[in-house]
Amino acid sequence: MGQHYTLSLGADMGATTAKLIQKIHANALTDVTILTPTTRAAEMITQGFLAQQKTSFLPRILPLDPNTAGIISEDKKAVINPLQRQLFLYQQILARAKAEEQPLTPEQALKAATSLEHLLDKFMFHHITAAHIQAELNAQNLPEHLTQNLLFVDILLSTYPAYLAAQNLQDPISYQHAQFAAWAEKLTSANMPVYAVGFQDTSPTAAPFLAQIAQSDNGHIITPTLHSPNTPLEDLTPLNPDYTLRHLMQSMAITPQSLHPLGTPKNTPVYTLLAAKHSEEEVQLAALLLKEAHHNGTRAMLVTPTPHFGAAVNAHLSTWGLTADDSAGTPLSQTPAGNFFLLIAELAHSFNLTALVALTQHALFQSSSQNTAAFNSLVLR
Repeated sequence: MGQHYTLSLGADMGATTAKLIQKIHANALTDVTILTPTTRAAEMITQGFLAQQKTSFLPRILPLDPNTAGIISEDKKAVINPLQRQLFLYQQILARAKAEEQPLTPEQALKAATSLEHLLDKFMFHHITAAHIQAELNAQNLPEHLTQNLLFVDILLSTYPAYLAAQNLQDPISYQHAQFAAWAEKLTSANMPVYAVGFQDTSPTAAPFLAQIAQSDNGHIITPTLHSPNTPLEDLTPLNPDYTLRHLMQSMAITPQSLHPLGTPKNTPVYTLLAAKHSEEEVQLAALLLKEAHHNGTRAMLVTPTPHFGAAVNAHLSTWGLTADDSAGTPLSQTPAGNFFLLIAELAHSFNLTALVALTQHALFQSSSQNTAAFNSLVLR
């Protein structure tokens, strides 16, 4: 088994990684493969090597993507077209609705098929099969509506593989699994050093790949900084910065105690964790902190998981006459021009008075006397 490391608090990932690999593999850097979670992380490590100015050669530094590495699985079947897969699910939804004498409109069936597609992806990610569903049905006394839904999923997980086999196709998630498996086999069997650096979390398809790298003789892991290494995993909450990393480490069979610290710890700013009771309080806390920063004459940045949260905070700030600069921009539908064209599209699709009144009261409509005159002559008279 290879060595497993963790970055010390404040250590620069690019420079620290480059220094370690340069020290161990100075005479064979081109034999080393470094895997990173993002292109940005790969660039940081590349800059770390270039800053040392000790070699003209670099390791192979790649983001975690089998396509980038040119990996092709042995399964030569084509991947099912997304539209073809959605059409299959759409037909399954309509067939079920007909069997239960609950007719659906095409729009309702398409919406249900889209939701079912996301569910199917999760099943494929986690290798959930019809046998798992049957075991769940047999083990628990579930309410009738849940039983019916699971039975439908059971039928789907039985018919979908059969459909793929008949069409000589494979699911995109299965193809990803196969690609990662082929890549892991290639890297671990080559007996050349492989480093996975900076992974805080990853997709369900990539987690087994990283686990195989971690457990191989030539595989090495460098994790981000651990903030609570002595806290048991079951005691960590999703708010803890180590939560996803520790779960990833568990899947790789790595414990915090087995990690070797890398780099010199640096003094870093102290962070305060605030736990809100509900989403509204969360918005208020963020807005108050930004208001306090403005009052003190300092600059502040709010990093949000979703644009909706940022919009809610901005709305709260507006009650104090403050406006934050949203780096994500404004959605087209929320701009005056975008809203105007959406109203026109709604009227073109299905005429209704609510949209008509909203259109005539829109600022872009009111700004032109020609629009008002044309509207009066064509509609009101």
